Amino acid sequence: MQVARGLGRGTRPGVSDPSADERSRAIEEGLCFAGLRESQRGLVERYLDEHPDDWMNCCGSSCDPCVLTIGHAVAKARQLLGKPPL
Repeated sequence: MQVARGLGRGTRPGVSDPSADERSRAIEEGLCFAGLRESQRGLVERYLDEHPDDWMNCCGSSCDPCVLTIGHAVAKARQLLGKPPL
């Protein structure tokens, strides 16, 4: 039996995959929640289905935006989509 390492694309059991519109709205809400600009949409979308160990590591260099801020946006979008928390 193969076990997936990451959070993957899975949602809660019995919950169907969100539509493209639902996904887009959740990302938009996540951006707003974290105070990010629309130009960071691609980052939130990219990380939405990735395991946080693969990307959410702050380097301490005062990046703008910090990956932890992006993580807040991703977490909010995941919550709205019914996905497991980060």
